[in-house]
Amino acid sequence: MSALLVGACALAGALLAPAEAAASRVLHERPPRGDELLAGFRPRDRRLLLCGLASAALFALTAATWGWSWALVPHLFLIAVLVVMAAVDFEHYLIPNRLVFPSLGVSAALLVLASALDGSPERLGPAALGAVAYYVGLFLTHLVNPAGMGFGDVKLALLLGLFLGWSAQGYVDSLYLVLLALLVGSALGSVVGVVLLVRRGRGAHYPFGPWLALGTVVVLVGAELLRSS
Repeated sequence: MSALLVGACALAGALLAPAEAAASRVLHERPPRGDELLAGFRPRDRRLLLCGLASAALFALTAATWGWSWALVPHLFLIAVLVVMAAVDFEHYLIPNRLVFPSLGVSAALLVLASALDGSPERLGPAALGAVAYYVGLFLTHLVNPAGMGFGDVKLALLLGLFLGWSAQGYVDSLYLVLLALLVGSALGSVVGVVLLVRRGRGAHYPFGPWLALGTVVVLVGAELLRSS
């Protein structure tokens, strides 16, 4: 791990915040006007500040975990996408197709390239399995409880599962990491749900996608640390 790399990635994450905040508006509503894009930070606009803090911290964590490797760029891209997704989901309770599917395509291409450059094409099979397994698992959950598991979360599972499977050491491990990420994300989301239940009463709504994403990040970091130890 290089302190210079971690610092540079943290700075890059912070500088990326205006683009992430703007993207979260574009993907849900109308494209912002030029003067809105150039307006900069407004005290009442917390989205920019929160995107900057989350992106800087998670970029630094990603750099500290993967270091100078071919895997760094795909995972930085994933973090940027998840920050935008969380900004939209927290405010509007949805995960836009215009974010998920293009990001899935770019991620797949980056992981294929990383596998080729790293000489590890065998990681692509578990990656595909992870994407399918996570999608199927959340799709079945959506069928049973559509109010508790939105279809945006189901589509997001394709992206999350792709990275979980790519980080696995084989097909069985791919399924294990998917299950572990689902459990961690569900636990985080459940804690938030209980807090909201106490504060707002029954019927309080809250997004689940950001907690699934955070659970995936936790598992990805843990898996990589175990791999490199």
